[in-house]
Amino acid sequence: AGLRECEARGLMARSEIRIDGTARLRKQLERLEDSTRRDVLARIVVASGEAVRVAASQKAPVRTGQLSEGMVTELLESKPYRASAGVGPDKDAWYGLFQEYGTVHHAAQPFLRPAYDEQKRNVQRRMRDDLRARIRQATR
Repeated sequence: AGLRECEARGLMARSEIRIDGTARLRKQLERLEDSTRRDVLARIVVASGEAVRVAASQKAPVRTGQLSEGMVTELLESKPYRASAGVGPDKDAWYGLFQEYGTVHHAAQPFLRPAYDEQKRNVQRRMRDDLRARIRQATR
């Protein structure tokens, strides 16, 4: 399983799980029905995104609390061998873009990328471990 680097999609940090690892892992996944496989990958990527969401909420600049409370994890794509989730502010906290990147009048106060960087290894490990466990569980 691979985790692709954070991508800009609006303000969302995006993580993706693609099954392009060992032939054994892919063969085990092929034993699952497409809908089950898609569900397994979607659950793993969203659960892993939650760690980034929590860290970003803790790192977000606080004035009213709306930005830190408005962080969400969203499933962006779900296919039989690939799923991706995004983490970022909800529509009420749209101004998070200005906090993360800054403006002409406001210095950047990054919170999302540092949260992703901090959690990246944990997310990769969790995705790998969860995927193995769910495959074992589903193929018993």
